[in-house]
Amino acid sequence: MKVPMNILVIAFCCISHIWCIQPETNNQTLIDYCMKEAEIGEDIVESYQEDPDKEPTEDYYCYLHCLFTEIGLLSEDGDVVVDVFKTIFDEVDEECLKKLPKITECNDMENFDECDMEKTIFHSSEIPGTSQIKITIQPQTPQKLLQIIDSEEESVFGSKSFALMANNETVQDMHQISIPSGSVKSYMVLNKPKTDKIRVVLEGALLPPYYGNLSKDMMIVWIQLMVMKDVPKPINTSAIRDSDILWLQVPEVRHKKIFHLSSHQIENASYQLIRLEFKTNLESNFPVSMGYNLQPINPDDGVIYAALVLLGLYVLIVFDIIHRTLAAMLASTMSLAILAALNERPTVEEIISWIDMETLILLFSMMILVTIFSETGVFDYTALWALKKTGGSLWPLINMLCVLTALLSCFLDNVTTVLLITPTTIKLCEVMQLNPKQILMFTLIFANIGGAVTPIGDPPNVIIASNAEVIRSGITFGIFTLHMSVGVLLAFLVVYLQIRITYRDMKYYQFDEPLPVQDLKREIEIWTRTANSVGSYSKDEDAVKESLWKKTEKLKDDLKQVVNTSNNNTQRLNEVNLKELEEKYSIKNKPLLIKSGITLSLVICVFFLHSVPALSRLGLGWTALLGALLLFLLYDNQDLEGIFARVEWSTLLFFASLFILMEALSRLGLIDWIGLQTQYVITSVCPESRLAAAIVLILWVSAIASAFVDNLPLTTMMLRIAVNLAGNQELHLPLQPLIWALSFGACLGGNGTLFGSSSNIVCAGLAEQHGYRFTFIQFMKVGLPAMISSTIVVTMYLIFCHDYEGIKMPNYHLAVLETVLILVIINLNVMNCVKLIDERIIGGREISIEDVPYQLSLSFSNCIQPVKLADQDELIPTGAEGIVSGWGTISPVATILPRNLRAATIPVMSKMMCRMDYMMIHITERQFCAGYDFGGRDTCNQKISENYRLAWKIFTQ
Repeated sequence: MKVPMNILVIAFCCISHIWCIQPETNNQTLIDYCMKEAEIGEDIVESYQEDPDKEPTEDYYCYLHCLFTEIGLLSEDGDVVVDVFKTIFDEVDEECLKKLPKITECNDMENFDECDMEKTIFHSSEIPGTSQIKITIQPQTPQKLLQIIDSEEESVFGSKSFALMANNETVQDMHQISIPSGSVKSYMVLNKPKTDKIRVVLEGALLPPYYGNLSKDMMIVWIQLMVMKDVPKPINTSAIRDSDILWLQVPEVRHKKIFHLSSHQIENASYQLIRLEFKTNLESNFPVSMGYNLQPINPDDGVIYAALVLLGLYVLIVFDIIHRTLAAMLASTMSLAILAALNERPTVEEIISWIDMETLILLFSMMILVTIFSETGVFDYTALWALKKTGGSLWPLINMLCVLTALLSCFLDNVTTVLLITPTTIKLCEVMQLNPKQILMFTLIFANIGGAVTPIGDPPNVIIASNAEVIRSGITFGIFTLHMSVGVLLAFLVVYLQIRITYRDMKYYQFDEPLPVQDLKREIEIWTRTANSVGSYSKDEDAVKESLWKKTEKLKDDLKQVVNTSNNNTQRLNEVNLKELEEKYSIKNKPLLIKSGITLSLVICVFFLHSVPALSRLGLGWTALLGALLLFLLYDNQDLEGIFARVEWSTLLFFASLFILMEALSRLGLIDWIGLQTQYVITSVCPESRLAAAIVLILWVSAIASAFVDNLPLTTMMLRIAVNLAGNQELHLPLQPLIWALSFGACLGGNGTLFGSSSNIVCAGLAEQHGYRFTFIQFMKVGLPAMISSTIVVTMYLIFCHDYEGIKMPNYHLAVLETVLILVIINLNVMNCVKLIDERIIGGREISIEDVPYQLSLSFSNCIQPVKLADQDELIPTGAEGIVSGWGTISPVATILPRNLRAATIPVMSKMMCRMDYMMIHITERQFCAGYDFGGRDTCNQKISENYRLAWKIFTQ
């Protein structure tokens, strides 16, 4: 049966109203079209459009039942019906149906294209206990206008795809404004906020935060709540309670800030508006583009979604359910689907901009260089030379590889070092008949440790050393290297001893199966991969592919015979015939060796020159790409497809997916949440031990987080926190110790898991290409203990060097205990904490700061209510009443009064409606008093529950 267009549109309108869906743009367009075109039920739809909250009449339900029956949602007897209508529909009789207008088929589509709406409009609603309904309107196919999707049968993949299809790309609408000199520019937000947050986007001649020291001119942005009796006439204007303030340096291009709105309502106001306020200290007008989003992502929900996606990724990889590249692709698309579901779907251009093309170009180019370089036989020759020098002994070989890797990582990027060391290590182990997996993991560990020495050894160090505040604090290339080298040397020795003791047994370096079996398995894997790479586009290709499969089957037969006849007697290392090896492993193409050797040497020399600021304008990726192009020109072989076929495309795709995933998780708030929790804990520790706590927290948080998420966005966020902590005059924290802790944590944390460092992933891909695949768990068994031991010894080194006096303090152990307790209960948010205030500080007497002992630090038990202090003062209105929630430095397990307290602003959180949205109170340097509620009018007192009668009272001297 063909469905009339007007019936479908009316059904859409009815569904929108009866399920109380807030009409959006597309819904409103359909309603407008419904009102214009539909002839049936127009009065009913119009009635409920004007007043959606009124109780529907029996005629409305009756009409809706008949309507649903006509378009196929219900059967004639009403047995397929949603729960919310079941009772009503069962009572519909013939008399009710006779009252309805006659429904006729209408296939007139002439006016449909004139409707100002998208060609395809999706609408979905979740009804408790029912299926999900999706209605699609397409002029070309009126017979397929309605689809019913069963939500219970939808898979995660289907939900993700639907979220991406059902939500448009989020494009920020920008508005041009000009801020006049010496006055405030206001912008009225006429739409009603949908959440308690509003995100403001600014675009113009604005400096990024890390260039803030280059200009003294500022622009300030804040928000105000306008309360209006009548729409055109404001009666009251006040800043949102505890409104954040965005400070921007005036002459990156775009800044974003989420302002938290007050949930407090004003009784005598019939209309409210949000007003954005802009002000600069320039002497001329300042133009800027401004946009806003009234429904930004809730950080609390976003962090949960991000954690679930990250957990799902690691479950897929840890248990080896699917290949890691496919797992990363699924996780990245899932994160994009979550953003789309939260109305934050990025555009394709944005997603591409998230990919670090510099890293991908570096990886691709170095893979090309190493692939051509390997055709000369240089890795075979190097392995034979190392075998002669070490005499075939295992540990001298491991020592040489680890030291060489650590030294190269000091001055080369870790990825470049691994791309050069991995083929040599694999060939050397094959010559000595060793399993290279364990030795490859050792080289990765020491590559990450060695990369922490210099500012160019690891990408996080590049980000840290190039920060303007870091440079201004006196950290140069030499100072950075000098401070980091001692800690790196200690970590190197501790990890080496740990590995030497733990893996001293020869069984870790032997194959689980006989060597001939291992060789045949790797050969079969290579032949199979080659056969799969050949297409079937021509007759010749089919013949080649058939020959490859025949060769593969023959090797499988040989493998069965070897398994049955092998006695597992492998040749000993001291029985290796060096003369046979010299004939087998020799230089194969000397002209190509000269060409590729010169090219690779030039590239590495330019890499070394990146330590000179004047010569570092050409990035590492471009340097490697130019070297690869030069080697292509010198390469005599005209068939480049073989070279490109040996590029680790799966590794490159994995990195691209990982970049998208990490940026999406950052948009969901995971990275910022980690940083905020760290900063909050540091500021909660007592002043005497705050430096030690800051070093320990920044070091361990960055190390643990770097083991599971990309360390580049994490380093950027933690660097901002370190700079802010050092810039806070009340905390008295030097910047340099925090920088050393951050650098050590970001670099050493790469040893925790396989995804902790880019070099780990590259090495795993190369090893898998050679037939020596090691899993996530195998690497974690080796790398995680090394990360923990190296981080412990670096913690002791930093504490000894920068806070030796703090160790000798009698309360040092209490500070450590307090830090641990904070980490355990940081996420608790127990309400009504005022009732549990320690009785020793409650009463009518005045108490000086000196009378409050440190032992009161645990008086709040597990009752936590963190409050951020505002930056401006406000007078308390006459008769106002509320709860003072804290003063000075607020700790979740301690109320610590700062010794150098001069003045502090105290937020007083009102629990009633008394004229003002929020109140602030001001205290002095010497004294405070704790007591019961203060002030208050009779009307307000009656609105305060007994739970809030007990309050703190602050007096000014």
